[in-house]
Formats: sequence, structure tokens, C-alpha cells
Amino acid sequence: MDGRVLKDRLEELAEKTAKDIKDCANVCDTFLKKRLIVKVLKGPVWADKLAGFVKTFTDRKADFHFALVMHSANTITDVKRQNHEIDAKYASP
Repeated sequence: MDGRVLKDRLEELAEKTAKDIKDCANVCDTFLKKRLIVKVLKGPVWADKLAGFVKTFTDRKADFHFALVMHSANTITDVKRQNHEIDAKYASP
């Protein structure tokens, strides 16, 4: 990881995700306001735009998961290190 605390990493991801949600909502709103014929004729264009959001949200989910997994791994490593230090302290006469 890059040394940032979990809170900072999650705040940044939450802000990016909020922007992505707003962008997606705007595209959906624009699509809903189009006439049926435009929706049908431009269907592949709209499908590509929406598929892009599916990828974006899938990537964001993976980003959140990675941040939490790395935080957990770092925490476990710290606990193990502390346990070794305690064991070493009390094992020495």
C-alpha cells in the first residue's frame, strides 16, 4: 500500500464512487427523457455507455475490497509482530 490510513483511502474511494453514481444517474436521466425511436435507434450507443458504468462500479467494488483486505492484512501482521515481541520478552530469562 502507499502508507495512507484506511479512513483516507475509503474517503477518496467514496468521493469517486459518489461522482460515478451522479454521472450514471445523469446518463440514465438523459436516456429516460429521449423519445422511444431515439432509444431504439441509438440502443447500441446507450448500451455501451451503461456497460461502461457496470465496469466502473465493478472496479470501485474491487477497490473497496482491496483497501479493506490490505488493511486487515496489515493489522494481522502488526498483531503477529506484537505477539512475537511479547513472546520474546517473556521467554528471555
